[in-house]
Parts: sequence; structure tokens; C-alpha cells
Amino acid sequence: VDGVKFWGSPYTPRFGAWAFMKDRGLDIKRHWDLIPEGTDVLITHGPPIYKGDYAPYSAKNVGCQHLHEAVQIIKALWTNERATFSGKHYSIRDATCNPRPLQKPRPAIWIGGSGNLLISVLVKHGDGCNFGIGPRLALTPEKFKERLSVLEEKCKKIGRDPKSVKKSLSAVIV
Repeated sequence: VDGVKFWGSPYTPRFGAWAFMKDRGLDIKRHWDLIPEGTDVLITHGPPIYKGDYAPYSAKNVGCQHLHEAVQIIKALWTNERATFSGKHYSIRDATCNPRPLQKPRPAIWIGGSGNLLISVLVKHGDGCNFGIGPRLALTPEKFKERLSVLEEKCKKIGRDPKSVKKSLSAVIV
């Protein structure tokens, strides 16, 4: 996409025995600090903390709090003349983003996955969802239809038109 700066990383905070893991804390923060200034679209292997990151097999949230806060800051910078944020890891006061993105009201925010918490976050903050990320999470046609129904119900509860959410599906073809 001409003029849009992408930055991607396969790394995520360590959990389980997966590949591309970095230790939580300073190790993962150093990695997130590599995100170049002016990045328009951030693509990562794992979610930020509390954003669709609950892993039932380990009974804990596995996402990255540093990234969760960074995304909140980016969204605030994209949509406000001045942004203030105070979190556990980052804080800004009256910060600006200049030049601001050309996309109005801001660049699209896509969220990947299909869990209930993730869909709730998507409905409130996202523009699009890529359902069924990864081979272990691939959705059958029936499950995809069920996930779309959940999305529609959650949209209706907050007065959002479900058609305003762009949808895509990651599928595993054997």
C-alpha cells in the first residue's frame, strides 16, 4: 500500500512452549522499542494483554501489557490534537502526532482471532476482524457462522451496525 508504513514481528511475550517468544519485562519491551517512528500498521504474532489473550489451557492472560498500552497511546495520538495517557509502563502528557495520519478518522484497526473477549474489544474499538488465526484455531464453516452471530449480537447491544465491521477468515486448506 503506497505511503503506508508497516512493521511486523513474529515475537510475543513468553507463554507455553511456542516459538518466537521473548521474556516478559525488559526483554519484550526492548523488542517493542524497535517499532519505528511513523509506523502506520503494526502486525504482531500475539495480542496485547487483556485484548483477546486469555489462554484457557493455561488459565491466564498471556498478552503483552507494554503493547496494550502502546496501542492505546497510538490510537489517542491518531485521533486527538494532544494526547495524555498514564499507564503502568508508559505515560505521555499533551503529546502530538505530526503529521497525523491522512486516513479519517484514523487508520483502520484490524483485530485477529475469534474469542468472545476479542469480539467485545473489536466491537468497541476495531474496524475489522480476521477470524480463525493459526492452524490450531482454524474455524469450521459452522463455527465461523456462530462467531459471526456473536459479533452481530455484541454490535446490536451497543448500537453498532454489524455491517460496519469488515470481516475476513484465515483458513487452513489441506
